[in-house]
Amino acid sequence: MQHLFVSQSTELLPNWLEAYPEASLHAELSEQTQMTFRDSIVWVHVNVNGNAWFMQQLELLQIKPLSLKVIVLSNAPSSNEGMQAIAKGALGYCHAYSDVKVLNQVASVVLNGGIWLGQDLLQSLITASSRQADEQEHQREKNLDKLTSREKEVALYAAKGFSNKEIARAINISDSTVKAHLSSSFERLGVRDRLQLALLINDPGYH
Repeated sequence: MQHLFVSQSTELLPNWLEAYPEASLHAELSEQTQMTFRDSIVWVHVNVNGNAWFMQQLELLQIKPLSLKVIVLSNAPSSNEGMQAIAKGALGYCHAYSDVKVLNQVASVVLNGGIWLGQDLLQSLITASSRQADEQEHQREKNLDKLTSREKEVALYAAKGFSNKEIARAINISDSTVKAHLSSSFERLGVRDRLQLALLINDPGYH
C-alpha cells in the first residue's frame, strides 16, 4: 500500500515519516499521478492558512479513481473544515500531528471501508443530525396542525399507503367520507394528490 502526502510543506512531518517510511511527498496530485497510484492512500495536509489551497486539492481529487482513498490532515482541526472534507469525498479527517498509532488506526479504518471522523467532528454531526430531526418533527406537526383531528387521522393513514377502503375500515367511516377528508386536506396543505401528501408528511422538508 502506497501512502502519498499532498502538502505545502517541503518535507514530510516526523510523525508521517515514522508511520510510513516509504511515503512520498507531493505539492499536488495531477490526474496522471492519481492514475499511477490508484490504489494508494492520499493524505491531504491543510495548514492554518491554507484553506483555499486545501479546497482546491479536494476539488482536484474529485477526478480520482474510486480506489483512491483520501484522508485530510489539519494543523487546526475544526468541525466546519472536517464536514467540508467529508462532503468532498474524504474518508478521514484528523490532526496533522497525530501520534503514529492514531495515523495507523485512521488508515486501517479507511482501508476496511470505514470513515474516520474523530470524536469532536463525530459529536458535531450527531448534534446536527439530532437538531435536524427535531426541526423536521416540528415542521411535520406544524403541517398536521392545519388539519382537523379527523383529517389528520385520515392523512396519516394515507401517508402510510393505505387505500380509501382500508382507511374507511380502520376508522369506521365511509369511503366517501375518507375521500372528502382527503380533498379537504389537500386544499389545506397545498398539495395536489396522495403522493404529495405522503411526501409532505413523511419528509417535512419536501416543500
